[in-house]
Amino acid sequence: MTPQEKAHEMVERFYNQTCHLIPVEDGNERSERFRKIQPIAKHSALIAVGEMLEILYESPEKNKNEIVFCINVTKEIKEL
Repeated sequence: MTPQEKAHEMVERFYNQTCHLIPVEDGNERSERFRKIQPIAKHSALIAVGEMLEILYESPEKNKNEIVFCINVTKEIKEL
């Protein structure tokens, strides 16, 4: 899986978990909900990747490849 694919997967998972919590009022429910939830999903995904990075940095056996992967996922999430 590429960092770009992982970023999309993470944001989509957070989006799907919260989409039913946000009420929408206009006729185009899908786009209104997306507009409201996308920033929340991205922020949640960034928090999750940040937690993973913290664990990786604190690990005695630092795996450089995993750290670089997570950093790249963070960059991809920010670009969505």
